[in-house]
Amino acid sequence: MEPSHLRRILMALVLPALLLAPRGAAAQGYVALHHFDSTLGANPLLQNPADGLLYGTTFTGGAHSAGTVFRMDANGTNFVVLHDFASTDGALPDAGLILASNGLLYGATAAGGTSGKGTIFRIDTAGNNFLTIRNLDGDADGEEPRGRLVQATDASLYGVTHSGGANNAGTLYRINLDGTAFAVLHDFGASPDEGTRPAAGLIQASDGLLYGTTEFAAAQIGNGTIFVVGLDGSKFSTLHTMLESPFDGRTPSAELLEASDGLLYGTTEFGGAQDLGAAFTLNRDGTGFHVFHDFGVLDGIRPRAPLVEQGALLWGTAYAGGADDGGTLFRMTRTGRIFAPVHDFAAAGGEHPRAAVLVGSDGALYGTTEAGGDHGFGVVYRFTNPTVSSIAPSSGPAAGGTAVTIAGTLFQPGASVLINGQVPAGVSVTTTQITATTPAFHAGTLNDVIVTNPDETIGSIRNAFLADFLDVPQGDLFHAFVGQVFRNGITAGCGGGNYCRDNEVTRAQMAVFLLKSEHGPLFAPPACAGVFPDVLCPGPFTDWIEQLSAEGVTGGCGGGNYCPDDPVTRQQMAVFLLKAEHGSAFTPPPCAGLFGDVACPGIFTSWVERLFNENVTGGCQASPLLYCPESSVTRGQMAVFLTKAFSLQ
Repeated sequence: MEPSHLRRILMALVLPALLLAPRGAAAQGYVALHHFDSTLGANPLLQNPADGLLYGTTFTGGAHSAGTVFRMDANGTNFVVLHDFASTDGALPDAGLILASNGLLYGATAAGGTSGKGTIFRIDTAGNNFLTIRNLDGDADGEEPRGRLVQATDASLYGVTHSGGANNAGTLYRINLDGTAFAVLHDFGASPDEGTRPAAGLIQASDGLLYGTTEFAAAQIGNGTIFVVGLDGSKFSTLHTMLESPFDGRTPSAELLEASDGLLYGTTEFGGAQDLGAAFTLNRDGTGFHVFHDFGVLDGIRPRAPLVEQGALLWGTAYAGGADDGGTLFRMTRTGRIFAPVHDFAAAGGEHPRAAVLVGSDGALYGTTEAGGDHGFGVVYRFTNPTVSSIAPSSGPAAGGTAVTIAGTLFQPGASVLINGQVPAGVSVTTTQITATTPAFHAGTLNDVIVTNPDETIGSIRNAFLADFLDVPQGDLFHAFVGQVFRNGITAGCGGGNYCRDNEVTRAQMAVFLLKSEHGPLFAPPACAGVFPDVLCPGPFTDWIEQLSAEGVTGGCGGGNYCPDDPVTRQQMAVFLLKAEHGSAFTPPPCAGLFGDVACPGIFTSWVERLFNENVTGGCQASPLLYCPESSVTRGQMAVFLTKAFSLQ
């Protein structure tokens, strides 16, 4: 058994003696909902959308001192033990639970089972039908699974073990929901440049790949790694190795976060400027690694939990440090420019958080501590923040001066407001709304809104206010549609605060617009192979063009070419939009002769009429009804087509 697990068991014996330690500062929003009694808490919670209840596991305790699965209300009442582990069916569940697509809870235990090496289990939300779906054997399967499972888009479960496997350095495995088809996809430590001992669960990012961390590096040239792997075990790659220099951070023990900006964020337990932990970010291709916060004693030290995103802010916990050395609950911006501990954990209210914070359906933050509380075994806590639900109007001139109303809940007298880090004028606060006048912004930007109460509780909404493009002001025909494609990350404009609404859309640009509208703003196509002779590989648009072709949306412009710089005509756009929206096999019904300038039958006519019938376009003239099929599509028109075809919100 790992020393960290032995320490946790010993803590259950000695923590009651620590209850006399002084309490730390508690923000008004903090409350301990449940105090564990003879069971060691600390594992992450999940909330079931179907019943709104919180579910979790305890590392020890229960009828057989091997841990439990529990359920409770979000207000701390009706705590129920759903299952007591008995060692034979698993022991020391360390990874928390997930709610799978079949409505069942799945988790892993770090020990127990037929070989004593750990198990993978499932149970329903009523506490019935518990089943061990896999007993790990250590040698081939791996042992001591400590990271939370993840259900990927193929419906299978993926996880890691901290040790065991071919190199006794941990494994990455896949298993079906019914326990069949277990497969080790990767044995860690197979080469000197990869990591060993993964302690955190995997995430599946928007590109479909799995990302994770290891606590150590095989060749001991670093202090942990960040890796990526495909669902079939292929494409395994070490994206980043933590350097021996402490400034790089070391020993990442928590899951990664893919935030809404498409970047990966994480924490390290050690390293940083003071060797007390760090927060970092990097691109999914492994470039751009950057430590954006170095933890210190007052911030909290040794962060062992992942960061979570709520609105414009990142939240997390530090295991120790703070005013009473019991750890902290903290918030920060993505750059780390604004960092603040909002709660100092102390013995009486729970201390030493090591698990992920859960953003509840009510907007509150929920979590667990490993120690403290009435019995010394940890607590389930809630931290209630004000909510920021909207700002109206949601756009205005970049010069500022727009009177806005910020709606939300739990605002306090004296609350402060930041819009893109700037203080607006004329702030007036009630419990549910704040009125203010916007400052000046850079044109063509989306700006966060952050409201901070005097007691340090805080609410935010990301990318809430659009500073208008200079060439698409309020009242412009395309203003609302340009705002939608911009908010959805489909285009960032053409530079200099402009959108270039009247510029023609090229076939190369169209590939990017369509694929981002179809797959989301974080979509990244695979690398090009050199399909079209008139499109250089690599090139800025080539990956997108080839992916559009691979999806059957276009076969090019003829003669094996794609014609990337040619403008897209309105009749061509009808085909592109409908195939991207409905699939490459889609065929529209026969034409009826709706447009005076589009002959029926014709190559594009049925596509043009279908686009009209789906209310994506009204044509270029109403009376007589014309479509202007040979005209080029402008960027302003494209914004309308994309918004309507893909129902962008």
